[in-house]
Amino acid sequence: MKIDYELAQDLYTGLNTSVDQLVDYVKEIKKIITKLDNSDSWDGNGFNTYKSKLSKLVDNFGSCCNYLYTLNNNIMSAIDRYQQVDAQVAQVLSGSGGS
Repeated sequence: MKIDYELAQDLYTGLNTSVDQLVDYVKEIKKIITKLDNSDSWDGNGFNTYKSKLSKLVDNFGSCCNYLYTLNNNIMSAIDRYQQVDAQVAQVLSGSGGS
């Protein structure tokens, strides 16, 4: 099996960037909710339901993002280890690194 380490790094970076963007979107949603809560433009049961559901999402979103970051970092660590092993095997096979 041949691993494309450059592609793996690109995927790692892409996932982190996507999670960063999701965090930014959720922060923006939180700002909007706060603005609506502090204004008289929308009030009543509909707003309270909307605010409650989005607040739950915002409150739980951080732990989901942390899980994705951790998972992505673990995958990248495994790929780094594979790359180190590949380099050692290549060195031994080339005759310059072993006994």
